[in-house]
Amino acid sequence: IVAVEPVAALELGLEPVVHRFVADLETKDQITREHVVRVAELAMRVGARLGVPAADLHDLGLGALLHDIGKVEIPDEVLNKPGRLTDDEFEIMKAHAAIGRRMIAATPALSAVAPIVGGHHERWDGRGYPDGLAGEDIPLAARIVSAGDAVGAMAQTRQYREGLGVERALSILREHAGSQWDARVVAAVEEELAEYDAPPVAGPLADVGRAVADDVAAGCGCVDALPRERIDG
Repeated sequence: IVAVEPVAALELGLEPVVHRFVADLETKDQITREHVVRVAELAMRVGARLGVPAADLHDLGLGALLHDIGKVEIPDEVLNKPGRLTDDEFEIMKAHAAIGRRMIAATPALSAVAPIVGGHHERWDGRGYPDGLAGEDIPLAARIVSAGDAVGAMAQTRQYREGLGVERALSILREHAGSQWDARVVAAVEEELAEYDAPPVAGPLADVGRAVADDVAAGCGCVDALPRERIDG
């Protein structure tokens, strides 16, 4: 099933803690939750296009689904600010990559994808964060998530601006291919979106975390039994 439909296979094999993390993200910010679902589906399709082995597509999708989990520790007034962030606020926002990496590294079932979560804001030219990695020192999976994250964030309407649309977002990726993003990955993203358009929220991962979120909203104590490895932010 992984070879036939990797996104559906990912959804079937998710650990309960993943549902808990995504539910936490949905509670924090619905827009970001929908964003990570889109990015996960796009990243897996791009990974397959680039020849990522079937055995590694699961980790790619998992890392993409969790790439913004560190935002649960970002103050609401920064995460949901409608206008431009100040320099200090931007430094707070940037911390989500390292926070997310620590959260995932501290969760035994997920620790293998911590470098993907931590690396999704690294840049091909080495000017990214949190570690200033460059080129192929950035894991390929993180480079794929980075490009998918960027096109999704730019194309869709967010708290701080109207969406630019897919075509404009892709033009920005092309403009900065080879500096901010891996040019080979950008080309694959463009090919994928030209063929299949942007992933819908109603795809195979649409309901990840939803049962947990519903239980929390209903006051069910059953979610307390789920594994939840967390750190202080």
